[in-house]
Amino acid sequence: MGKTLNEVFTVEHDMQPLAERTVLAYHRLISIVLAQAEKEMLVPYNAATKATPPKAAKKVPNYFQPETISEILKALETEPLKWQLITQLLLVTGCRRGEIMGLKWEKVDFDNSRIKIDRALIVSPSRGVYESTTKTSDTRYLSLPAETMSLLRKHRREQLRLQLANGDRWHDTGYVFTQDNGEHMNPDSITGWLYDFSRRHDLPHINPHAFRHPYVKHTTKKYFLQKQKSQTIKHTAMVWDSGFFNY
Repeated sequence: MGKTLNEVFTVEHDMQPLAERTVLAYHRLISIVLAQAEKEMLVPYNAATKATPPKAAKKVPNYFQPETISEILKALETEPLKWQLITQLLLVTGCRRGEIMGLKWEKVDFDNSRIKIDRALIVSPSRGVYESTTKTSDTRYLSLPAETMSLLRKHRREQLRLQLANGDRWHDTGYVFTQDNGEHMNPDSITGWLYDFSRRHDLPHINPHAFRHPYVKHTTKKYFLQKQKSQTIKHTAMVWDSGFFNY
């Protein structure tokens, strides 16, 4: 190609040891490449077959029980609107932190109550925070409950008021979640906020990754559905008590 390595790739030097799963993934990839090279007689043998890759340890699933999820959602009601919404989105979508922080208003479908996830904010020691594709480079359309859509609308109005108050100092980045001047947020801020939130409300340590389990998403949506039914029943009872249906 006539180009240097740095011209083609972004090279980052990270001396931290790789996780076992990462090593296994690299080994599989190298083994596939060398197997094909051996088949085409480009190399005498597949050297990867001589290596001893690490065994991936089985991890115990990390997710919250229904009662803990209920406690988290109730505690959220006293927190700032933006952080209520961020945490709800983590719970009901199972998205990664960078995917939530990389969400833009143009990807929010208010008419069909869903969001499109195809970008993410990445944190790099050398590049800082930058936008890229999702970890798996896929595109997902995720339906949201009425409770979360209501928070999105409120947050949108709140952000517009903040934009007017900032005037020329506002940076119109299009992100759903921003700093006070409109610039994007750091995905790592979610971990810090959840740590402080759990301590304020005497909750178990909240690891954002624990929200990604499908069970958590299902339980959270079930919680909102039951809450909506309860509010409907309460409203109906109030109407009856007011004598609206008395003839």
